[in-house]
Amino acid sequence: MNIPEKLIPVITQINNYNYFLIEGGRGGGKSQSIARIILWLAEQRRVRICCGRETQSTISDSVYKIMNDLISEYKLDFTVKSNKIIHNRSGSGIIFKGFREQGRVNIKGLEGIDILWIDEAQAISKSTLEVIIPTIRKKNSIVIFTMNRFMRKDPVYTEFVSRDDCLHIKINYYDNKHCPQKLTDEAIRCRTKNHIDYEYIWEGNPIDRTNDYLFSAVKLDRAKNIKFKEENYRKIRCMSVDLAGNGGDLCVASLIESKSMSQWSLERQEYWSEPDTDITKGRIINLYTLWKPELLILDADGLDIQYM
Repeated sequence: MNIPEKLIPVITQINNYNYFLIEGGRGGGKSQSIARIILWLAEQRRVRICCGRETQSTISDSVYKIMNDLISEYKLDFTVKSNKIIHNRSGSGIIFKGFREQGRVNIKGLEGIDILWIDEAQAISKSTLEVIIPTIRKKNSIVIFTMNRFMRKDPVYTEFVSRDDCLHIKINYYDNKHCPQKLTDEAIRCRTKNHIDYEYIWEGNPIDRTNDYLFSAVKLDRAKNIKFKEENYRKIRCMSVDLAGNGGDLCVASLIESKSMSQWSLERQEYWSEPDTDITKGRIINLYTLWKPELLILDADGLDIQYM
């Protein structure tokens, strides 16, 4: 079938998964390879196959042409009609469909489908996905997604990339030995000219939509690897005393310790209410001796006295 080795598991493990997520950039051979695999499967036994996209105005918007060209090139035993392809011996039928029509999701014809191939799956909306997937419930049926990711939270990618019943394969032009040299040259030229475009077009990474988000995705990725240097600050233990004025207020002595240039933590705190100046002086001297602060601050009725 002349498909990249990286995509061979789609054939060898087809009975082990319900979903196949094939993603990557241009030149990876995703659509060509899945078209070949589907035509091969249609030859092996009678199956009902649907190839769909979010929107499809005409048959030419689908992968119909890819399959038609393969059938002509290899003289495969299919009858190609204006809107479907039928294998003459197995009776397998392949239809082509746009899921969203006139603002609604159309699932007509999807019941009983054995294989659903959703091409350009990055365009599939969450609401479309929520309608289509429960419809494909025939025993041993499979769904294949091919996509070049557009946004980081593309619904298909977000839903299926980590599922146990989904085989996820990322493939790019350098993984595809059948990629034409002209495409490889274009990729190298793009990488030299515009790295952001290269990452999206050829590496299949989500586009950095800086106009739509508060922070660009590239900057967020870089932020994950930032290593902050330790702050160069002097560690200080500070004792503060708030003396009670006239009335029933309390005297409070607090010990705080610096944790950074702007952060402090409360280590100890003592209260007393005796309205005797000698008792207050004695408590302050005793706590100062015990706590050993580098800085002592006294607040007495609006008068701040600092001792170092």
